[in-house]
Amino acid sequence: KLIRATVMANNLTVVKKRLEWLDEADAEKTLLLVLFGIAKNQKYITQKKLFELQGRLNEIGRIIGGLQKYFINNGNAPQAKK
Repeated sequence: KLIRATVMANNLTVVKKRLEWLDEADAEKTLLLVLFGIAKNQKYITQKKLFELQGRLNEIGRIIGGLQKYFINNGNAPQAKK
């Protein structure tokens, strides 16, 4: 669902819809953080693996947050560089 929301946000041109899909992606990222925490508590993954996964999800969160900030401030689709 995280990947789907990200792809949808990337392919839309209406800023409001992009922001909605970015919110969805952020919610899915948060859900994954919770599920990984549960997996660690249930000993499905190690503490080391949990930290690795959390680091990757935090990076995804920073990307999503940057995109949200960009679309809120600019209100239009990014232009391709020539």
